[in-house]
Amino acid sequence: MEHPPLSRRGFLQLSALSIGGFSLHGSSLVQPAGGAHVVLVVSPDDRTASAPQVQWAIRELRQTLIDRGVSVRQVESIEKAPASDLRIIVAGHEAPTAGPILKMAGASALRGPESLALVPSTHEGKPILLACGHDPRGLMYAVLELADRVQYADKPLRALSMAKPTLEQPLNAVRAIGRPFVSDVEDRP
Repeated sequence: MEHPPLSRRGFLQLSALSIGGFSLHGSSLVQPAGGAHVVLVVSPDDRTASAPQVQWAIRELRQTLIDRGVSVRQVESIEKAPASDLRIIVAGHEAPTAGPILKMAGASALRGPESLALVPSTHEGKPILLACGHDPRGLMYAVLELADRVQYADKPLRALSMAKPTLEQPLNAVRAIGRPFVSDVEDRP
């Protein structure tokens, strides 16, 4: 049986799985995080959080948390989330839950497309974390940032605790310009 050629991406994935398999014995990745629980609060009324790319990012965060031994559930409002669990609110900047948290952090308005905020706060005396974006792409980036932090941290829940807000926006408004050169005579001058 002949196998199709292995792409670069396929090779890297296969290599990572192989190396990971050798190091799982004694690794903290297979150890549960001591009964850690995270609740994702995502309102179905939030158009930004309901966008397909944001839903994909939420699934990525969920899977990363599960892979690290953290139990995850998703609820529609902060009132339905147990106060004993770490609560992550995933919301667009215009969502009613995001406004007061952003205002308290001094980031009341995310400016420009693709901007994001990760804001630690409290609700009824218990810690919460707001992952917020100006638009669906910004919110997707915020959620994926959390997934990356969890994936690469020694202690996944510690990676989600922040001392101060993180506010980011693209450095360049225009990220790329492509101009095809098709005619030596007309394009060279």
